[in-house]
Amino acid sequence: MGYDPRKKAVYLDGFFHFLTYQKGLSVNTVISYRSDLTEFMLFLEDRMLVSEEISAFCVNLYQKKRLLNTINRKLSAVRTFAKYLFLENVLGDGLDTLVVRPKRASRLPGSLQLSQVERLIDATDQSKMTPLRDRAMIELFYSCGLRVSELIALDVGQFHEETQFLRVLGKGDKERIVPLGQRAKASILAYLKSEYPDFSSQGGAGKLFLSSRGNPLTRQAVYGLIKLYLRAAGITQKASPHTLRHAFASHLLEGGADLREVQELLGHADIATTEIYTHVSRARLRQAYQQAHPRA
Repeated sequence: MGYDPRKKAVYLDGFFHFLTYQKGLSVNTVISYRSDLTEFMLFLEDRMLVSEEISAFCVNLYQKKRLLNTINRKLSAVRTFAKYLFLENVLGDGLDTLVVRPKRASRLPGSLQLSQVERLIDATDQSKMTPLRDRAMIELFYSCGLRVSELIALDVGQFHEETQFLRVLGKGDKERIVPLGQRAKASILAYLKSEYPDFSSQGGAGKLFLSSRGNPLTRQAVYGLIKLYLRAAGITQKASPHTLRHAFASHLLEGGADLREVQELLGHADIATTEIYTHVSRARLRQAYQQAHPRA
């Protein structure tokens, strides 16, 4: 084990290969990593990769009057690179945790706890007309982190028994691929086998989520359904379909997912947009500590 400054080009090539072929990140994301880490390595020159140098790099970016979002993105790239070097037995454990991103004032998005999400999903059983459709819809929101516009645009032809990934058309017609959770998949298949045939026989236009009259669900209808089930689940906090997208991101990060990976799954163009969820996770940890620790 040991970082050798003379091998930095080898480390970077291995890292980019790892991102492309093992993590499966997009070409644009890897290019972003390459740009950020190239700047860091030019700053580092032939010095050792230690926490003091990372802090100095941050200061250097401030002195260059870089935008805070840009600084956060570059430090996130350094942090992920440090994790990779640890996995390759080049660096010791813990250096990535010393990469502290600058704080920025922002409004935290609303989210739900896992128990609340489960209650919300279970509340669909109370529906007398469309329980399978509504369960599938909420499972998809939470399993894939979809926007409402992305959910109602899904075609029924995208789903079959072998479906493992979901192709999503996001903002600006940008396409992304997200894994389809097993529970969401099972809920969708149950809906397709039971309720969907009756709905589609009334003139559905090939969309996955249809009304009982065979019309594609609208944004307003989806918002109304989520509001209905929040009330049925006894969840009083202000929430919406987008709250399930926030829960998707927050729970991934709390479970140890990498920030760049969550960025890809959400379809964010700028990683600074994704970083807001790290503050949500910290807020929850702080709340849990204050509630549970005897001397908090």
